[in-house]
Amino acid sequence: MENGKSTLRQVQASAPGKVILFGEHAVVYPENRALAVSLSDLRTHITITEGSHQEDGRRGIYLNLPNVQKEYYVPFDALIPIFESDSHHLQSIETLCKTRDPVFHLPLQILLYLYITFCKAYKQPIDTVSFTVVINSTIPIGAGLGSSAAFSVCVAAGMLKWILPSTELTDFVKDYINKSAFAAEEFVHGTPSGVDNTMSVYGGALIYNRASNGEKKLDLLNAFPHLRMLITNSGVPRSTSTLVGGVRQKYNAHPEVMSAIMRSIDAITVSGANKCADILGSQSPEREQHFKVLNELFDLNHQLL
Repeated sequence: MENGKSTLRQVQASAPGKVILFGEHAVVYPENRALAVSLSDLRTHITITEGSHQEDGRRGIYLNLPNVQKEYYVPFDALIPIFESDSHHLQSIETLCKTRDPVFHLPLQILLYLYITFCKAYKQPIDTVSFTVVINSTIPIGAGLGSSAAFSVCVAAGMLKWILPSTELTDFVKDYINKSAFAAEEFVHGTPSGVDNTMSVYGGALIYNRASNGEKKLDLLNAFPHLRMLITNSGVPRSTSTLVGGVRQKYNAHPEVMSAIMRSIDAITVSGANKCADILGSQSPEREQHFKVLNELFDLNHQLL
């Protein structure tokens, strides 16, 4: 008790965005790699608090998105039939969210998918107590910086802790959060690579590669330097699927030329990863020389893009 009032339970979590340093577009095609790194200063934050700011006695989930100055309420009564259904609940969640404000389509789908999934998995009642979910983010949307995956990871981590308060962030739990966030991303996006959510969970850097047989391989890099980067947001959102589709048209029209370009980008990716490793253990003036070569690789990569 504090000042005559009971303390409300609260859970907080955050997750970083990501940027692909080398290999963008080329990585879509088999046997081409990409080097991605997490962005420690661009993060999504979630706060889950017992109860709500409403005084009308309604029971349910309140979702508050201060970045867009929007909030929405989902009554438990609308979720119970979905939760109690023996059939798959994905379509029911999607149908429920389509009736809401368009701003909430994606965040509501991710939130409800993970909440219902965790409640089912751990045999927890869905309507025990009302709660408010506040999500803030400094990651620009539609800028290729992993805003959606950071949202999914944040919600997965927060919801897991909310449903199972004793949860500790062990390696096993991190793996579970990563798989859960990836499943949420599949639910709303179809076929994500897994790079964005993996970066949000583990941080650092990784090399991503998709084999000819379709198998995806994510290699976390244990040794990677802390790099300071200036990322400029143009303010013009872009659709990843549209951009990838444009490259695919060129690839289909000129397969030999485009294959050569993709192989060149892959070679730059490998050289870039190696050069970053060289930077980690170097001192001046050798370190400055490594950065000079890294800048040259950036220029070559962008020329090919």
